[in-house]
Amino acid sequence: MISLRAHMFRELVQAVGGFDAAAAALHASLGHTVSLATISRYQNGTAEVPWIWVSVLEDAAGLSPFTAQRARQMDRRKHDAVAATHIEALRETSEMVLALARAEGDASPEALAAAYAETQDVANLVSGLLASMSEAMAARRGSR
Repeated sequence: MISLRAHMFRELVQAVGGFDAAAAALHASLGHTVSLATISRYQNGTAEVPWIWVSVLEDAAGLSPFTAQRARQMDRRKHDAVAATHIEALRETSEMVLALARAEGDASPEALAAAYAETQDVANLVSGLLASMSEAMAARRGSR
């Protein structure tokens, strides 16, 4: 991953006009000088590029390779979260059903409290799922 980031950083440096222009943009934004050797290390992948540098150079170049990569990663995480959510829903609802069955057979305050807590967990999960689905549907409508 660092070699990809190094390549993207190298392209940003070139897009703003090279080492000197990148150093000047960083100096203007950060308020301190930036070593050309440090820029070179980031371009060569021997060190991880600070996000603030990425932000400054993306703004200066009018390009956003790092931001686009991060957006793709976040989209994948959302997809993975939705895929895992049905398993969590199954687990939570199963726990609720078992707690309700115990409460039906044993109306003790403890059994009722456990059933209530499990039912509340399911309600919270469903509320979160509905909010996530609503956001996803709105985002899809907005991207068309």
